[in-house]
Amino acid sequence: MFINYARFLSTIFATLFLIFSQIAAQEEWMFYENKGLIQFNEKMDKYAILSLQKAVRLNPNAYKSISTLGQIELRDGDKQSARNYFRQSLEINPMQEDTLVICGELEDF
Repeated sequence: MFINYARFLSTIFATLFLIFSQIAAQEEWMFYENKGLIQFNEKMDKYAILSLQKAVRLNPNAYKSISTLGQIELRDGDKQSARNYFRQSLEINPMQEDTLVICGELEDF
């Protein structure tokens, strides 16, 4: 009886560890995305790029991070790279009004 109880507790703790690990990973990419957005708004582009790229590495579907990377490229004058980021972002979520407006302003998107 004691062995079954120990195995049961071990299974519960392993399951809880996995759940909390997934929650922590989700919060981690969101932390880097929010950090990158703040840095972008403060025109700290070099730091914003690092934060946003980390968010995308942790969550490849972080469309807001991807779109913001496009805005940084656009602000830096690299329209082609910006277009690539915008396309990638819109493939994940095509209902981004801000990104669609920016794309519409690019003459040959």
